[in-house]
Amino acid sequence: MKAAKTIYIIAIVLITVLVVFFFGGRRFREIRGIFNGGDIVKDSVKLEPFSEIELNADVADLRIEEGDEYRVDYEYPSNISVKGNVDHDVLKIKVEGKKSKNVFPFVFSKRGVETVDTKLKVIVPKGTEIKKADFVIKAGSVNLSDRVIDELKADCEAGSLNLYNITSNKVEVEADAGNIEVDKCTMEDCDLRTSAGRIYIDSSVMKDINSHTDMGEIFIDSVTFEKGEISSSMGTITIDGDYKELKSETNMGSLSVNCDNLDSAKLDLSVDMGSLTVNGDGKGKSYKQN
Repeated sequence: MKAAKTIYIIAIVLITVLVVFFFGGRRFREIRGIFNGGDIVKDSVKLEPFSEIELNADVADLRIEEGDEYRVDYEYPSNISVKGNVDHDVLKIKVEGKKSKNVFPFVFSKRGVETVDTKLKVIVPKGTEIKKADFVIKAGSVNLSDRVIDELKADCEAGSLNLYNITSNKVEVEADAGNIEVDKCTMEDCDLRTSAGRIYIDSSVMKDINSHTDMGEIFIDSVTFEKGEISSSMGTITIDGDYKELKSETNMGSLSVNCDNLDSAKLDLSVDMGSLTVNGDGKGKSYKQN
């Protein structure tokens, strides 16, 4: 069993080294080499009202903001194809890039691997509730703030997702190489996963939270939740807040737990290689109560 875990950890390390090499640091930002070249095109398209958003993009930086009408503002290189339309109350956006003729599919610079800067800004009237948002982005970022989104799903292969003051019943986020940041949000069911990146949750209220990273830090501060399952294959986990039930484990890394209502909380905590502390007290390799 230990041998299998050792092999697994070594594999994770090798994969992460490759990710860092190709994507140039802890926060992946832009991929230019795949879709390089072309003049910058700026456009603004007025749309029919919509209550759902579907985005499928090779590369994009997405924001949702309030305005006086439904529209999308685009900014992208001319060799990128951007198509958007409203179909049965669903805004569908597709972004495709024409690959360059370079033998190697990336362009390297002092900043690492670069991509085009394709910006999408979705404008909705004040008070608009988005019933469902489904984002698939191969490279880029999603930044959402001050919105009510009933159901949010995001898959960022290489990029980050930042949520600020978002109210949602269901959130499901996966970032293969990138960070997930949640700040001042209210959520019912929250599922956050990353292969090589950081998960940061601050000053939020949740019912159920499920969070996992293969390699990276999980930092949860001033968060209230009822039930949580937090795990990391290799990385530190820090949890501070008010919660009723918590199961947390890490194979390689420290686990630090602070609970405002420690006496009544149900805890199931363990580490394979690292330290475990509960409200500042060392607990060996595992700790259970209630």
